Amino acid sequence: MNERRAAYQTVGHVYFGQQNYDQALGYYKTELQISLATLEPYEAELAYAYHDVALASHALGRAVEAAQNYANAEETISAARAHMDLDELKPRYAATLKQIPEHYLQSASRPLA
Repeated sequence: MNERRAAYQTVGHVYFGQQNYDQALGYYKTELQISLATLEPYEAELAYAYHDVALASHALGRAVEAAQNYANAEETISAARAHMDLDELKPRYAATLKQIPEHYLQSASRPLA
């Protein structure tokens, strides 16, 4: 399931990069569904799935959906950082924690794309 989740994420990234946000959102939502079914609530991959859905929702102007998923991403990456045993990964999680609220604030003030 991890490979399937990653595949949906990758295809979503391709569509997002092409500014085809509707298609990206569909793949990201499937990524999130798989993540919710297979990951623990404190795993970073779940946070990234929430963040992916938030970014695509934001790009499509779906502010409420974006805000909800940004909040879920922030909460989940905070939990992942707290559960992380490898100090080498903590800076990456800290950077993601900084990035999520920045994207959220951007969504409140102007479009991402």
